[in-house]
Amino acid sequence: MVLKVIQPDGPLCNRCVQQPIGRRFVQADGSCSNKVLLLGDSPWTNEIASGKNFAGAAGYTLDRLLRRAGYDRANFLVANSLWCKPPTLNWTDQHFRPEVAKAFAQCAPYLDDLVAQFKPRVVVPMGNVALRRSCGVSGIESRHSYVHESVWGIPAIPTFHPSYIMQGNQKMGGAFVFALRRAMEAAQG
Repeated sequence: MVLKVIQPDGPLCNRCVQQPIGRRFVQADGSCSNKVLLLGDSPWTNEIASGKNFAGAAGYTLDRLLRRAGYDRANFLVANSLWCKPPTLNWTDQHFRPEVAKAFAQCAPYLDDLVAQFKPRVVVPMGNVALRRSCGVSGIESRHSYVHESVWGIPAIPTFHPSYIMQGNQKMGGAFVFALRRAMEAAQG
């Protein structure tokens, strides 16, 4: 399936609180041929430069973990909850701030349309921000690898964000692979 290009300068972005400060709208990528959506939080510097999600160090970690599990990234659909670069790192963790909540609400239709277009059977929220966007809850540590109902009516199997794993939590790589394999099993039937 070919990814439908989303126009970032449309009416949704023009009303967004991020519009004056957000940098470069980063499209989702991947084929979703395995029917799994990998969901992160937001693009950062390397993603803005390359125009591709998970292009920096977290992307290297994600690719390494996918290879470790025996999967090809191209078969997944990879997207973020927020589609342009936030003003500061960890800005998306402050979901209680009105401007953060408004930015996520403005980006919600892009992700909702993406899910409707590709029809993944499983979403893998990577980290608390993606878990909150896809399931409306937080607490990645206590919810890791369990099956949750997503806002799209498909199963969500959360795992740790690759950036968390690369920041001294390499022992969580096995947990990431476990969650990924559970998601693949669920997507297969």
